[in-house]
Amino acid sequence: MLTALRDGALRRVDLRAGIGGISDKALHESLLRLRDFRLVAKEDEGHRYRLTDVGTSFATGPVLALAQWAEANHSSLAS
Repeated sequence: MLTALRDGALRRVDLRAGIGGISDKALHESLLRLRDFRLVAKEDEGHRYRLTDVGTSFATGPVLALAQWAEANHSSLAS
């Protein structure tokens, strides 16, 4: 979700479509946890979710580095 929100705010339905393979209930619960950790905020107008400043720092720092590492090492990790 953090990676999907890195490019900007999204409505929940668009976030779910972008992630794929997640139930609406699981998405809702995950968004609540991310909001509790103050990584994601819900905008009142348009009911969109966006990264907070801390969320952006996390998504463009360690999360991005991990995603790049996983992509570079995918063939070694796949069974």
